[in-house]
Amino acid sequence: MTGVSRRIALGGSFAGLIGLAAPVMATSKLHVPREPMRLSRTLIRGLSDGNRIEIRRDWQVAFASQGSGLAIIGHQGIRSTLK
Repeated sequence: MTGVSRRIALGGSFAGLIGLAAPVMATSKLHVPREPMRLSRTLIRGLSDGNRIEIRRDWQVAFASQGSGLAIIGHQGIRSTLK
């Protein structure tokens, strides 16, 4: 088997496997949280004068069904302080 025909044969085999997996992937459900979620991140940086800057970001997110898929709904809040 030459290099070119080997690539064609392997490519066809992989395409067949992907074709068999597609119906399984289409029918599987993604499980997402039913309740809204709150994610947060705090970043603290020291300053040369001994003070520090603290920045906190919060995200409120929720998942909602939309047609055959999902929508992610949310908003971001930010709070910064100098200590």
